[in-house]
Amino acid sequence: VRRLHQDIVDFTSYIRPTPSEIIVRNVLFNAVEKIIRRAVSANALYSVELFGSSKIGLGLPGGDLDIAVITKENYSDSRMHKRLAFRLADYLRSSGIVHTGFSNDTDDEQGIQVNHFAPVPVVKCRSLSRQSSKSAGTLVASIIQTNLESQPALAPLVLVVKTFLKQRGLGSAASGGLGSYPLIVMIISFLQLNPLNLPPAYISNPFDPGIHSLGRLLADFFVYYGSLFPYGEKYISIAPAGGLKPRAGVTWIKNTTYEKIAIQCVVDPENDIGKGTSRMKNVVAAFKEATTTLLQFRDQDRASDILGKIVQLSEKVRLTL
Repeated sequence: VRRLHQDIVDFTSYIRPTPSEIIVRNVLFNAVEKIIRRAVSANALYSVELFGSSKIGLGLPGGDLDIAVITKENYSDSRMHKRLAFRLADYLRSSGIVHTGFSNDTDDEQGIQVNHFAPVPVVKCRSLSRQSSKSAGTLVASIIQTNLESQPALAPLVLVVKTFLKQRGLGSAASGGLGSYPLIVMIISFLQLNPLNLPPAYISNPFDPGIHSLGRLLADFFVYYGSLFPYGEKYISIAPAGGLKPRAGVTWIKNTTYEKIAIQCVVDPENDIGKGTSRMKNVVAAFKEATTTLLQFRDQDRASDILGKIVQLSEKVRLTL
């Protein structure tokens, strides 16, 4: 699977943000932060922080820029948060940097949308181009960043599988698919457990010239979560004493069927971050299909573009690789 390993290396190099894309995102974040600070009084605002995939360098081209607006403890009332969300939407609408035209009785994804029914109100827009010093999002990012540094195979696997799911309409928790956060934890757990008993060097040194194991790791990831993982019996935890644990009797796991995967949040142990994956059967089916496809090329190191059999890139993109 050396050819597949090299395909993944090339794909990761291409899909990661370029220096110019990073600059554009930084400029956009700074612009939105200024609007937030105008919309939310200094007395109420604690901080404005970037979180999610773009924070830790695992965002896809065109992906969301996730920004957390953290209020001070005295301003944590949910009704106030709803008012602040609508106030921020008004400021964004008049800013000239985002698409406008949303109204509460339409579904205009180009405009500004306010979900005030969410536990934490969400303001969603599209650009024209317990309290602590850190939010839960930034704490999650910090933990994932530590794993990125200790598991060199993590970033390539995340980027490939995220793209794989996105191209099949299965990469968003909003539509019942597998979102970035639970997917990353699944891959971290896979690398920690090494369930198919690969040589340790395959995980610790995947880029070593004598190993080149990314292809094998990707194939085994699909095998594990497509055919071997005990969805109905276990839940995933990557805590220091984590691993796979019995689901039975765990009160914070609300789903009791195979339809969803149960994954313990890395900062809130009472939160199941897999609870939104209502289309997990579709995800598993896609993993099984990928397994079948990749196994056909397992011993064909000279085959061209093996990764392209499961992750489609335009001809223009292919020419740039």
